[in-house]
Amino acid sequence: MTRGLLVLALLLAGCATPKMLHDLETARDRATQEEVKSRYGSPLTDTPQPGGGAVWTYRHLAYEPDPPFAPSSCTEYRLTFDAGHVLRAWSEHPC
Repeated sequence: MTRGLLVLALLLAGCATPKMLHDLETARDRATQEEVKSRYGSPLTDTPQPGGGAVWTYRHLAYEPDPPFAPSSCTEYRLTFDAGHVLRAWSEHPC
Protein backbone atom coordinates (compact mmCIF):
# COMPACT_ATOMS: atom_id res chain seq x y z
CA MET A 1 0.00 0.00 0.00
CA THR A 2 2.77 2.44 0.95
CA ARG A 3 4.67 1.72 -2.27
CA GLY A 4 1.52 2.40 -4.31
CA LEU A 5 1.06 5.76 -2.60
CA LEU A 6 4.69 6.67 -3.30
CA VAL A 7 4.32 5.80 -6.99
CA LEU A 8 1.11 7.81 -7.18
CA ALA A 9 2.82 10.79 -5.53
CA LEU A 10 5.67 10.64 -8.06
CA LEU A 11 3.24 10.49 -10.95
CA LEU A 12 1.30 13.44 -9.64
CA ALA A 13 4.56 15.38 -9.39
CA GLY A 14 5.04 15.16 -13.16
CA CYS A 15 7.14 11.98 -13.22
CA ALA A 16 6.64 9.02 -15.49
CA THR A 17 7.44 5.32 -15.26
CA PRO A 18 8.88 2.99 -17.91
CA LYS A 19 5.45 1.31 -18.11
CA MET A 20 4.33 4.58 -19.63
CA LEU A 21 6.10 3.59 -22.88
CA HIS A 22 3.65 0.78 -23.55
CA ASP A 23 0.68 2.88 -22.45
CA LEU A 24 1.68 5.76 -24.71
CA GLU A 25 2.05 3.53 -27.74
CA THR A 26 -1.48 2.17 -27.31
CA ALA A 27 -2.87 5.63 -26.48
CA ARG A 28 -1.46 7.38 -29.56
CA ASP A 29 -4.21 8.84 -31.80
CA ARG A 30 -6.87 7.97 -29.20
CA ALA A 31 -6.20 9.36 -25.72
CA THR A 32 -7.20 12.89 -24.81
CA GLN A 33 -5.28 15.28 -22.57
CA GLU A 34 -7.85 14.67 -19.84
CA GLU A 35 -7.34 10.89 -20.04
CA VAL A 36 -3.56 11.22 -19.92
CA LYS A 37 -3.78 13.64 -17.00
CA SER A 38 -6.13 11.38 -15.08
CA ARG A 39 -3.72 8.46 -15.50
CA TYR A 40 -0.36 10.21 -14.98
CA GLY A 41 -1.19 13.44 -13.22
CA SER A 42 -0.25 16.93 -14.27
CA PRO A 43 2.75 17.21 -16.58
CA LEU A 44 5.99 18.82 -15.49
CA THR A 45 5.53 21.35 -18.31
CA ASP A 46 2.66 22.25 -20.64
CA THR A 47 3.87 24.16 -23.71
CA PRO A 48 1.20 25.57 -26.06
CA GLN A 49 1.91 25.10 -29.79
CA PRO A 50 1.16 27.47 -32.68
CA GLY A 51 -2.23 26.66 -34.19
CA GLY A 52 -3.42 24.89 -31.03
CA GLY A 53 -2.30 21.77 -29.32
CA ALA A 54 0.39 21.39 -26.71
CA VAL A 55 3.52 19.51 -25.76
CA TRP A 56 3.50 18.00 -22.27
CA THR A 57 6.66 16.86 -20.52
CA TYR A 58 6.97 14.10 -17.91
CA ARG A 59 10.22 12.86 -16.30
CA HIS A 60 11.31 9.56 -14.82
CA LEU A 61 14.25 9.55 -12.41
CA ALA A 62 16.02 6.26 -11.70
CA TYR A 63 17.88 6.09 -8.39
CA GLU A 64 20.94 4.15 -7.26
CA PRO A 65 19.87 1.19 -5.12
CA ASP A 66 22.50 1.91 -2.43
CA PRO A 67 23.12 4.98 -0.28
CA PRO A 68 23.14 7.86 -0.93
CA PHE A 69 20.26 6.85 -3.29
CA ALA A 70 21.18 9.61 -5.73
CA PRO A 71 19.55 9.84 -9.16
CA SER A 72 21.43 7.65 -11.64
CA SER A 73 19.51 8.57 -14.77
CA CYS A 74 16.71 10.78 -15.99
CA THR A 75 14.41 10.19 -18.94
CA GLU A 76 12.07 12.84 -20.31
CA TYR A 77 8.89 11.98 -22.18
CA ARG A 78 7.39 14.62 -24.50
CA LEU A 79 3.77 14.12 -25.47
CA THR A 80 2.36 16.08 -28.42
CA PHE A 81 -1.36 16.82 -28.52
CA ASP A 82 -3.23 18.30 -31.49
CA ALA A 83 -5.67 21.22 -31.36
CA GLY A 84 -8.44 18.74 -30.51
CA HIS A 85 -6.48 17.66 -27.39
CA VAL A 86 -5.73 14.16 -28.75
CA LEU A 87 -2.32 12.54 -28.24
CA ARG A 88 -0.66 12.37 -31.68
CA ALA A 89 2.99 11.65 -30.89
CA TRP A 90 5.43 11.08 -28.07
CA SER A 91 9.19 10.87 -27.77
CA GLU A 92 11.77 9.82 -25.19
CA HIS A 93 14.92 11.86 -24.40
CA PRO A 94 17.65 11.93 -21.76
CA CYS A 95 17.19 14.84 -19.36
